[in-house]
Amino acid sequence: RKGSRASDGISKKVIFNDEPVSAMVKPYHERVVKGVQRYMRNPIQGWAELANQNLFHAAGVGHLHQKVHVAEHDMGTGHEKEPGVVIHMDKGLMPVADMYGDDGEQKVKGTAQVKHDAKKVALMDFLANNLDRHGANLMTNPDATRLLAIDHGRNFQYANTHNFKT
Repeated sequence: RKGSRASDGISKKVIFNDEPVSAMVKPYHERVVKGVQRYMRNPIQGWAELANQNLFHAAGVGHLHQKVHVAEHDMGTGHEKEPGVVIHMDKGLMPVADMYGDDGEQKVKGTAQVKHDAKKVALMDFLANNLDRHGANLMTNPDATRLLAIDHGRNFQYANTHNFKT
């Protein structure tokens, strides 16, 4: 497809930058890689993305979650198509981390609504056990009037670390 490219990261992704829509496709079933084994034990990334989106919608804050769906896609294996998570990428958004300059000074002031929405995202992150929330996984528009939470593939990684005696 015109405007597509592959991208590395923890997993391989295909990014489509076609007008009027941009999207990223990544595997539904990703393996647990060494760099994240400390906090990720189950390969449930595709399920986690979709379950988290539904959790946000059930709470009435679906507008704060990136849009995702599942579609079959050739992930480069050369064999049968496999399920992929398709993530709609809104144009004109920047990571919240970019609101700050190199000196730590805030370049863009967030609105009261964005600050209120950040609290809602924090509550949803708590419920979903999101261990991967940081300033690059929260997006805002240049005038900081809108907030969007992205990247929920590492959610729901609950682990029992207690040693119970029987």
